[in-house]
Amino acid sequence: LSGEIDEEELGTGEARRMYEVDRKNVELMLDHRMFPDSIFRSHRPPSIDEAGLWRDRGVNRFIVFAIQQGFQGKLEPGSPYPADHKKRILDTLAVAVPRFEAAGMADMLHIFGFDEVGDNAHAAMMDIHGEVKQRWPWLPLMTTAYDRSYGLDSGLDAYVDAWVPGVNAYNQTTPAIEAARARATVGEVSDALETVFTRHRAEIRSISGVYGAAYDGDAGFAKIRADVETFAGEEGRRPRMLVIKMGQDGHDRGAKVIATAFADIGFDVDIGALFQTPEEVARQAVENDVHVIGVSSQAGGHKTLVGTLVAELGRLGAGDIQIVLGGVIPAQDHTHLHSLGVRAIYGPGTHIPTAAAEVIDIIRRRRKAA
Repeated sequence: LSGEIDEEELGTGEARRMYEVDRKNVELMLDHRMFPDSIFRSHRPPSIDEAGLWRDRGVNRFIVFAIQQGFQGKLEPGSPYPADHKKRILDTLAVAVPRFEAAGMADMLHIFGFDEVGDNAHAAMMDIHGEVKQRWPWLPLMTTAYDRSYGLDSGLDAYVDAWVPGVNAYNQTTPAIEAARARATVGEVSDALETVFTRHRAEIRSISGVYGAAYDGDAGFAKIRADVETFAGEEGRRPRMLVIKMGQDGHDRGAKVIATAFADIGFDVDIGALFQTPEEVARQAVENDVHVIGVSSQAGGHKTLVGTLVAELGRLGAGDIQIVLGGVIPAQDHTHLHSLGVRAIYGPGTHIPTAAAEVIDIIRRRRKAA
């Protein structure tokens, strides 16, 4: 409950490696003025020292605890929050909250829970959120809505202070919801919003050193880095990859991880902007003279978008640029994607050094065939 970790007990194995990666990730997020709780704290609140560091680095609010939600899909409508989980949460907060109050950090705390809450979980949310509000009425509770109404139709407003993103966004988006119900398209709603708020241009950047530091001393990682150096000696340059997201897929964390990891391995990595069209990707790949395009897909558009990308590369005379695909790709789509020319498909849990070795082999085989 204290949030403290005995580093001596971590040893030198995987637990130590995971701890060091987590520490580096938090440091990088703070360096880039990012919210340090992208990783939900469902098991422990941060320590006072940890929260003090965040405050000193400009963070003004953080998640003191994330209410567990992994079982919410199994909840029966009308059922309360599971008693054993409820007791653990309340006991944890009963220890943690007074500590933060004594440290003068009470106004920095909030709780996140029930990500994308569905109708079946409404009663459970009212149960646990209501208990928290009764004990700590000043402690903000936030969540996201599964029904896409941002709380308008859920009846949960008395139990939720903020719907993601961190403000009462549902009041601001009511016209957009009404437009959608009147059959306006996402594009039409976006165009209307853009005339008032302008369009956000998301920037994806890789950050060097995190992945390589985690594998320092690992024989397999050292081997793949040596293979990259051998490739550079053979070809006169390093293997170059363009990591991209296409269509309306804004889930960019996986793309950032891959870009950072491959850069630490020794690849030259370019990163495309979010929401690119296949035509824009093909043009960037040709202009940057890449060996391979790494497509990250989390939103189900891969069959159409990759097919269009392959056709556009052919139109530009760049059919020798290889395509690999990663993300959430249903097994039944693999045969079709391979028939389009996708050389490899990587799902969740892929061992990145192994994938990097395969990508180098794909590039080599293509060069020899040419």
